[in-house]
Amino acid sequence: MRSFTIKKLVFTLSLTLIITHAHASETSPVSSPAKRIKLDRSCTLLATPHDDIISIIAADIGAAQPNGYIGIESPSLSNKEIINALTSAAERGVKVKIFVNDPNKEQSPNRHNEYRRLKAIPNISLAVIKNLHTKRIVIKKNIADQDQDKMVYIGFLNMTQNSPHNHEIMTRCTDAELFKESFGDQQRLGKSYYDRGLQKPFDLTARSIMHSSYPEAHAFKKQIIDQYVTCSHPEDYLYVAMYRLDDPEIIQTIINAKQHSGKPVTVILDGENWQKSPNKIKHLVQSGVDVYIYNKGQCKTTACNYPKSMHIKAILRKCNQTCLSVISTANLTIPSREKKINQDLWEPCSSEFSEQLKSILDTIIAECERITPGHFPA
Repeated sequence: MRSFTIKKLVFTLSLTLIITHAHASETSPVSSPAKRIKLDRSCTLLATPHDDIISIIAADIGAAQPNGYIGIESPSLSNKEIINALTSAAERGVKVKIFVNDPNKEQSPNRHNEYRRLKAIPNISLAVIKNLHTKRIVIKKNIADQDQDKMVYIGFLNMTQNSPHNHEIMTRCTDAELFKESFGDQQRLGKSYYDRGLQKPFDLTARSIMHSSYPEAHAFKKQIIDQYVTCSHPEDYLYVAMYRLDDPEIIQTIINAKQHSGKPVTVILDGENWQKSPNKIKHLVQSGVDVYIYNKGQCKTTACNYPKSMHIKAILRKCNQTCLSVISTANLTIPSREKKINQDLWEPCSSEFSEQLKSILDTIIAECERITPGHFPA
């Protein structure tokens, strides 16, 4: 009798689970094909073309309430979906601040006119910052709520029509400290805050932002490459992915890291480097560095069925089971180091972040051409 009762109970529970699962399948919304990778409780890594980053940003802008705040930094602003979202937000009463690089009136008359139109809209302020190269969006959906509904986007994506058709990355963070720092940055943007020589206590063990105006910015990037020679775990790796790389100091540091560590060192570059700096790439290849070129820039229209360029700027290092990554707006070039206003997002000790970033970079490598000594004439 007891055995029969147990079997009946098991049958009843199984039937309940089946019915519940079937009901959930019928009523649950279909999930987006774009996979969201949670880095931790506060950040998500987004990458084109897999994720529709522009639409995700536009949706967050659209959720801002009349007493909210939106601050956007981009060298260029011409993406219609973003412009329409910002315009609608301002019309709802959201305070919108826009920071752009100085457009050439003769070469970009449409962009110049669009900026004039935006400046005339109530609740929108637009400032032109010389040499601005940062790509960041700060959103506070409700200013009255001090602890919720705030986020920061940091990455490489320009807010233009063509940028979503490139290989790009943005991090979407709801990190309170990151928001506080970014919000403060935008209030001081264009003032003495960005003067070269400003000092800032910097902790490489915590997620943080570093600006190119800090003297340490370039030194820290060189340092994390240089320290690779001390790494001894068999699964260590070093990736340098750059739209442009021609800084002789950094190139020599990468070469030293390969020669003195004997471990894998991978450099991924856009085809523009192949055309502009072949001799510097030659030195990397001859030193044993694995160099991959994304050379699909021949497509000049938005109708391409593949990303037109590799616009990522990142350094990823795994050293003795400890990961460190830098998501930057800065190319590793002398002008980027000395003249342009850039920013870095440092993400230490997050294996999930590093694994996802490595996966993105490996996917790009599969679309690249590996450069060998045979590519260079004797």
